[in-house]
Amino acid sequence: MTAAHRPLSWRGRIRRPASPTSASRRASSWVSSTRGGKIWYDRCNFGRRYVHCVLINYPAAEKRQWDALVTRVSRTLSGG
Repeated sequence: MTAAHRPLSWRGRIRRPASPTSASRRASSWVSSTRGGKIWYDRCNFGRRYVHCVLINYPAAEKRQWDALVTRVSRTLSGG
């Protein structure tokens, strides 16, 4: 994995809403924020050959209904 493809460098290149919450571990990176009445969630898992990502936007008013689905989807990602 080159420096350009590591989670921390990737996270610095993406456009994201103001005041995001974010985290990064060796093999994954995620960013979440609220903007314009929507929740914005982006997660990528990094493997040796592939990057698997998911981007989900949903109404902030429906957060409780979406939480379980977003968690389930994010856990299905693998690094490849």
